[in-house]
Amino acid sequence: MELNQYMDHTLLKQNATEDQLAKLCDEAREWHFKTVSINGTWTRFAADRLAGSGVGVTTCISFPLGACSTAGKVAEARQAVADGTTEIDMVLNVGKLLSGDDDYHARHRGRGGGRAGSPGQGDPGVLPADGRPNRARVQVRRGRRRSLRKDVDRLQHRRRHGA
Repeated sequence: MELNQYMDHTLLKQNATEDQLAKLCDEAREWHFKTVSINGTWTRFAADRLAGSGVGVTTCISFPLGACSTAGKVAEARQAVADGTTEIDMVLNVGKLLSGDDDYHARHRGRGGGRAGSPGQGDPGVLPADGRPNRARVQVRRGRRRSLRKDVDRLQHRRRHGA
C-alpha cells in the first residue's frame, strides 16, 4: 500500500509563484499523491496541469482565516468547482465559535444558493465538490469550545514569547 495515495501535497503560501505550483503538481504526479492542496487562484492552473494524472485538486476556501462571510465562501467554492477542483476544504470561522455562536453554521446553511455546483442542495462546508457526502464530517460540540480556547491561548502565548 502506498501511503502517499492518502496524502495531499500542499502549497498555501500567499506568495506562491506559478513556477512553484508547477513543481508542486509535477511532484504530486511523480509521487502519486491524492491531491494538491492549493489556494483558489491556482485551481484552474493545477487542474489543467494534472489532467489525466489521477491526482486531484483540493481548493482551500477562506484560507487561512475563515472569517469571510458565508456568501463569500459559497462564491469562492463555486468558482473553484468551475475551475476544476475535485475537493474543497473550507476554513471554520473560529471567531464565531470562540464567541459562543455554536449555531452560526446551522443558521447559514444553504445561504448563497447551497452547495457549490448544485444550487439549493446542501452546504458547501461539509461536502466535497463532487457532491458525495463527506464521511469525515467535523462536528463541533459545545464542550469543545473550552478546549479550542485553550489551544488558541497556548498558540498566542507561543507567538508572543517566541516558543
